[in-house]
Amino acid sequence: MGQRRGRRPRWRAARSHFDKLSVSAAGEAAEMTVLLIVFLPLLAAIVAGLGGRIIGRVPAKLVTTGALFVSAALSWPIFLGFMCHSVEPYTVTILEWINSGDLRVNWSLQIDALTAVMLVVVTTVSS
Repeated sequence: MGQRRGRRPRWRAARSHFDKLSVSAAGEAAEMTVLLIVFLPLLAAIVAGLGGRIIGRVPAKLVTTGALFVSAALSWPIFLGFMCHSVEPYTVTILEWINSGDLRVNWSLQIDALTAVMLVVVTTVSS
């Protein structure tokens, strides 16, 4: 009786706005997770390779092994999300490579079920 036709209640408008923000934040967190999975072992290898003599053998081993364990731990939630059918495939753009007129070539990672399986297998076996 108190509501006019075609007008949404205030609490629903606020809730849908909150949902949009949480989806955006979740998307950014997922992108950051994928970037960490891919580039954290690379960064650890660079640190151990270039600074191995400075930091010593054991710390270099700890840095690289720790980075692999972190990557493995971060890849499991992505895998479980795809296995529970709660995550849709998405693309993470790493770098815009060529932008010329209408031609856009990006360096991107497509995250789907096969990628999730390979992330888990490779990072778990490596660590």
